[in-house]
Order: sequence, then C-alpha cells, then structure tokens
Amino acid sequence: MTADDDVQNRKHWMGLLARALPARLAALFPDLPPHEMLRSPEIGAVMLRGRTGATGLPFNLGEMTVTRCVVKLATGAVGHAHVQGRDKAHATRAAVLDALLCGA
Repeated sequence: MTADDDVQNRKHWMGLLARALPARLAALFPDLPPHEMLRSPEIGAVMLRGRTGATGLPFNLGEMTVTRCVVKLATGAVGHAHVQGRDKAHATRAAVLDALLCGA
C-alpha cells in the first residue's frame, strides 16, 4: 500500500464520519477511549465556492457552519474532524474515530 492509498483511504473515512448521522455514530460508539483535546470543538464558518457548469470561473456561493476538533489518543494517534453544523459531540466522536482508524 502506497502513501497515496493511505491518503485516499483517510479522505474516504473522514468523509463518511463527517456525513454520518450524529445519533447513529453515538449509538454505534457510545463509549470513547480516553483522549486529550488538542483543539477543543470550535464552531465557525467556511465559504462555499461554486462554478457555473462545473467548469466556469469560481464564485462565492455562501457560507456554511462547521465544527472542527483535534484529539490525541493515549497511543499517540492524532485524529481530526470537520463536520457540518454546530454539533460538538459529533466533531469529537469523528475525531476520536479518525485517530483510531489512523492507528489501526
């Protein structure tokens, strides 16, 4: 497995964690392992960009609320998460799961 494969795999699972329903993630993973907050969940906004016909010049479409979080497990694995909306628990759970998947 190459480094490019690792990057693509991580992009894939981070996307799945970000799009997952928060209640479903909480039901599947109710207990999180001990972790240290490197960056506590923070709520902010990102600018969405679009292109006319997917090929034209980019334009600002609008803003979207996101929550980001960075955690570190006892093993030293670091996990990152950016999720749509203002759900701090979702961002934390996604970051912990990212760290677990990185260390696997």
